[in-house]
Amino acid sequence: MNENKAREYNNMGNLFMQKKDYNQALDFYLKAISLYDEESVFYHNAGVCLLILEEKQRAITLLKRAFEKGTKIDETELYLVSALYEIENYSDVLSFKEKRNNKYYIDINMLKLKSAIKLSKIQQAKKIINTLKMAGFNSQELELIENMLWR
Repeated sequence: MNENKAREYNNMGNLFMQKKDYNQALDFYLKAISLYDEESVFYHNAGVCLLILEEKQRAITLLKRAFEKGTKIDETELYLVSALYEIENYSDVLSFKEKRNNKYYIDINMLKLKSAIKLSKIQQAKKIINTLKMAGFNSQELELIENMLWR
């Protein structure tokens, strides 16, 4: 019973997200979580709202919770790593273990590369560059970073 009501609240949150009423959407997502706290999508959705509302620390907490609940949403990984990078938590960005088949694998590893540089972990940065190249990624930005590191 609570699970069905929670899903209704989540759907209401989705409607408010479409209307760009993020505070109202967040309220519904949090209600959904309070009724049924086993659904990872509820945490993901609330985390996204909080990112939009610029409440990154709260967003990180909820996005991490989505992982604990077994999220299958690729964007959750990207949003979490991006938020960690934005609050300058470079160590957590570097230690994040993304799924290899995540469609945002390259984006996540670029944030890891930039974090390694910010922390002056040049060897780790070089390994990330090699990982990106082995995944078939190449860009002007990557080449510039590579040239800077191998000087």
